[in-house]
This record gives sequence, structure tokens and C-alpha cells, in this order.
Amino acid sequence: MTTPNQASYTSVLQNSTGQIIPGATVIVLSGTVSGSEAVNTSTMPGTPLATIYSDPYGASPINQSTSPLVTDDLGNFTFWAAPGYYVLQIYGNGVPGQIVNRKFVPGQIISGISLGAGGTGTFNTITVSGGGSLSGTFTGNPTFSGNVDFSGSVIAKEIETVLYADQFPGSDIGAKINNAIAALPTITSGQTYSAGIISLVGYSGQSVTQTTTVNLNSPWVSIIGPGSGSLMINYTGTGDAFRATLNGNFSVTQAGQISGFYLNGNSNTNACGIHYGDIIGLTLEDLVISNFTGTASAGLWCDNVGWFTERTVINKVHLNYNNWGWLFTNSSAGGNVNNTSMAYNKCMDLRLNVGNGQIGIYQHHLSGNTWDTIIYHGFFNINANFIGASKTFFKQENSTFQDNQVSIFTEDDGTGGTWLQNDSSSVFYFYGNINNSPTATPMTNSISGQFQQQWSSFIPGANTTFTTGGIVNHIPDTPATSGQNINSQPWSIQGNYWNGSQSAQCGISHQITYTTGTNPTMQYNLTKAVGSLFTILNAGSIDATFLKTLQLESPAIVTSGSNLSLGNATTTTATSGSATLPGNPLGFIEAYIGSTLIKIPYYSS
Repeated sequence: MTTPNQASYTSVLQNSTGQIIPGATVIVLSGTVSGSEAVNTSTMPGTPLATIYSDPYGASPINQSTSPLVTDDLGNFTFWAAPGYYVLQIYGNGVPGQIVNRKFVPGQIISGISLGAGGTGTFNTITVSGGGSLSGTFTGNPTFSGNVDFSGSVIAKEIETVLYADQFPGSDIGAKINNAIAALPTITSGQTYSAGIISLVGYSGQSVTQTTTVNLNSPWVSIIGPGSGSLMINYTGTGDAFRATLNGNFSVTQAGQISGFYLNGNSNTNACGIHYGDIIGLTLEDLVISNFTGTASAGLWCDNVGWFTERTVINKVHLNYNNWGWLFTNSSAGGNVNNTSMAYNKCMDLRLNVGNGQIGIYQHHLSGNTWDTIIYHGFFNINANFIGASKTFFKQENSTFQDNQVSIFTEDDGTGGTWLQNDSSSVFYFYGNINNSPTATPMTNSISGQFQQQWSSFIPGANTTFTTGGIVNHIPDTPATSGQNINSQPWSIQGNYWNGSQSAQCGISHQITYTTGTNPTMQYNLTKAVGSLFTILNAGSIDATFLKTLQLESPAIVTSGSNLSLGNATTTTATSGSATLPGNPLGFIEAYIGSTLIKIPYYSS
């Protein structure tokens, strides 16, 4: 870049009453008003004419004989010249006669000595006098005091610990970011880490190409762009575009953030937008990650290799048509149980678009792992849209999603697909609300493991069918209507109990099969607690209309004396009507209807 070598002079021409004077001619003369170097102002223009320019580099001289300076509509005029004293001769429009003034064009003044055009030097203090300006290239670590006014664009490589990636060398934006990180100051806290902010604002309004993986290996470094609508990064490489991990130097220090850009992927195999793990408190904000469509590719990948990943904050993140939107894996050797935790996520605003053959959220089992991933005690606010018959929203393999507060609202295009798919080793427990907008051909669920709604509501939508081979706890918010076919949607209320020596689970579950135009078939399943079984049925009397089968947990056995415990091998069928019971029953079964204790006699068959 060319170095400025001329000083500027700017002024406003006014008359004695303060009115501006436009259209007046301004001539710059070399010399003094009087004395041996006095200028000649008897002519217009006078002599000798000074050498002046219309730019700070001395590239465009002004011919004052043919094209002199003229004040603009606001009385302004500007020129560049070597620092020093000049005489201004002003005449023409609005000026009676002429005005002759001696003026100083300021330069760099050190102890009263002026540096001329192109002058250089090394100084401890530079004082700009006369209210002028200072231009040029400054090296070292200069300190500016007072109020510094930069009238033009400021292009900086570093301001304190904010480094601007576009000012660093590198073949692409990824290499430039890495070089900027390497130039940051360091902090030693057990390990030595870089510390500071890498700014991408120099790329505002641009679409740039990335081939080099960005390595963020310090909790004290943030990468901040101008906004997802202002910077497009087109990743053309293989592997990770961004990798955030502490490389085995684990720290519980809250990590920085990655934010403010649109990351556009490719169809390469195993490509990934942001791959993070073994890090605490990373913030991902104002990001759009799209089109990582290759085999085994992901937009966002949470991966535990040597430690665990917790307290990740997700806000204003859009995962858009990636092969796997948000992937979770435990890549530690053998799936170490100490590396399973991906807890305490604060997913404040996640938006997903899932296309045909794609998976929105995937807890993936890696071959050879005994333990995979556990996502628990977090908050997930998710909006998702689905397109295509083969899409899947949430898939689990040998993994757990447990005790998370959720607010999940999804919409699909009515072509089918799978909303939740988990295997027999997986668990999906949640608090909160799940709502998939009903369509003519809805998404189905394939649940072979466990699925429990622990509080609030689960609204599957009309015509939703569950295929389940595990435990499914479901409290329906909306009663069946004539337009709904409900098949295999059980709900249960249960709790774990401890009597001091052993534990057991006690509860009641209800399963309903309802097809349009037929009467519902209902079944109550009761599980016993430790000790005697007390069945509480608050719906009223037991009769054939509402209770077809009463089935208990284990075979009937006599525990002590005349106490009888009933279980799965004992089935009682109720019929309506009345009958005269014979006397002398073999014994009685105690039960409750509402709060009333009753005795049910039993006889030999």
C-alpha cells in the first residue's frame, strides 16, 4: 500500500458576518506576506505558485494557472502540500478585491522541527500543532493521547486482544483465522492457552471460500463474525470446517463462543461444519450451518474423545438440510463410561430443516462401544420442518436422553417418515411439550427402548401410530374424536418405593385401542409394591363396560397366613349384573374402591 507523503489543509471561507462564500477562487502561493520572500499578489493569480495536490500521495498535482481551487457550495476547500507556511490569495465571487493570508500547513513537528514530505524518523513524542493532522504509517507500539479522530476508514490488524483475521496471512479464511489465533497472547492455567477474540468483521458482506480446518483449542478464545446474514463461508474441504476441543488439556473453565456467520457445506464424505467436544460451556450463536450432505457428514457434531462435554449454549442456530443435523458420539476408546456425559445443555433456540434420507438429531452408536452418549438435565427449545418420506427427526442407538425439559414443535410435509426411533438399549425421558402438526400421512415412531413423558403434555397429532416394544409412558392431552384412530398409546403413572430392605415399582398403566366407529378396548395393568397390594380405582365400580381384564404382576402366592398376593398369572374377569354369593368363602381379597375398603370373597372353582 502507498504511504501518504503530503499534509492536508481544509478550511471554510466566510465573510465578516459569518456567511459562507461559495464559488470563490483560492490560490496557494509559496513565500511570505512581506519581507525578502514576499509573494506577488498584484496579479490574479499571484506568484510564485505553490506545488499542491488533490490527494495525500502527491500523485495528482493541481494546475493553479488553469484549474485553481474554488470553494464549494458550503464554502469548503481542501488541498495537500508539503508541511510548511503558505500564503492564500482569495478573490472572485463574493469577495470584494482580494484576501491575502499567511497559513500554516501542519506536518509532524518534533521540538519545533517539521518533517517535510516523505520525511521519516523515530521519535519518543510527536506533537501536532495548529490543529492540523498527522498522516503516514506508524510502526512499533505508538500511543495516542487526547481525542483522536479518524476521519477515514480504520483498517487494523490488532486492537488490544481483538485480532482481525482478514489482516493475517493465509491461503484462505481458515488459515488466516489459525494464524490470528497463534498471534494471540497466552494465559497459563495448568496449561498454556491462547486468549482473546478473533474478529471476522473485515469480511462483512462477503462470500469467501474455506479449505483449511480452523482449530480452536483454548477456552479463552472466541471467533466472532459480523452476523449470519452478513458473512457466507463456503467450506470445500474434507473433515471439519471448525474443530473446538482442548486436545486432551481438559479445563472446566467456561469456553468462549463461535458466532456470526453462515457456514455452507458440501457433499464430501465425513465433512462437518462445527465439531466440538471435551469442552465446557461453549456458546454457539447466530449461526446457519447448511448442506453438509455427504455420507457420514454432519452440520454440528458433539463428540467426547478424552473427557466430557457439558453446559453447551445454543442460541439462534439453524441446521439446514445436513445429512445429520446434530450428531452425538462417544469416540473414546471402547466408549469409556467417563466420557458419556453431554449434560446441562441450554438449547435456547435451535431450528432444523430435515430433508429426505436425513436425520435431524442423532445419538449414534460407534462399533465396539459399551457406553455411548447420555444427554441429561438440559433444556431444548426446538422448531423443525421435515420434507420427504424417509426423514427422521430423532434417532437413538445405545444412548440416553433423560430428564430434559423440552419444547419441541415440528411440522412435516405429510409424506411419512419417522419422528422418534430408538433401539432396545436407548431411553428417551422428557419433561415438557412435544407437538408434531398432524398431516394426512403422518410421521410414525419406532420405539424399541423406553420413552417416558415425565410431566406436562405429549400431543402426537391425529392418526399417529406408535410401534413399541419397550416401556412407553404417555398421558394424552386430547381425547379421541371420531376422526382419530389411536393404536397402542399406553400411559402410566408409577413410582419407585423402598421399604428399608428392598425396592419395587408400583403404579397403574392404561392402554387404549380406538378405531373410528367401534367401541374402545381398554386394559388396566397393575404392578405391585413391596408387601400387600392395594388397588385403587377411582373411576367407580369394576364392571364389564370399562374394565375387561385386571391383570397383576406375578403369580398368585400365599405370603403368610391367609394373605394372598396376585400377579400376572392371575386374571379376574368382571361381568355386570347381580348374583347371590354362597356362604363360607375360602377367604377374602381386600381392595379399595375410591377410599372405601372392600372385601372380595373367593371360592374354589
